[in-house]
Amino acid sequence: MACGDKHTVCVTDDGVVYSWGSGKMGALGHNDSEACAEPKQVEGLSMITRVDCGTDHTLALDATGKLYSFGENTYGQLGLNKDSLKETRPAKIFTSASQGKISDFSAGDEHSAYVDGRGNLHTWGYGIDGQLGHNDKQSLNTPRKVTFDKKVARVVCGGGHTGVVTVDGSLYLMGRGRDG
Repeated sequence: MACGDKHTVCVTDDGVVYSWGSGKMGALGHNDSEACAEPKQVEGLSMITRVDCGTDHTLALDATGKLYSFGENTYGQLGLNKDSLKETRPAKIFTSASQGKISDFSAGDEHSAYVDGRGNLHTWGYGIDGQLGHNDKQSLNTPRKVTFDKKVARVVCGGGHTGVVTVDGSLYLMGRGRDG
């Protein structure tokens, strides 16, 4: 289960996804932007193992390691290489087969990230606070590998920052730090 700003998404034991709450910008994946007061199945997804929510976008990982996104795309946080402001149905994020299966992922307020099967970190979306880790403050509408000399095991995105835990257990942070 995961919660966005005003929406909730959950996965059943058999890999079916349900969402409810605010449908703003298509965050529920129901092919509209309407609110939904009760859990409703998200069509087009199967064998989902985990979900995560940003403010108004949602990510879902299937059992084969494919990552899907839907909802707000104002800053490219869906990773679909589209200039559209939203995607109201689940769409697959392109990843290279040479990266292996996605092992971890996270949705921040307006940015997203995943860790590939080789331990590489990939980020995209809103980058103005440096939360994408590319040594600049640009936003990206497609995932880009972060130059990092350690293998990453876990990633967590916040509002304007991103945290990674390496396979040796070290913690690294990037992005907004004005509040410590």
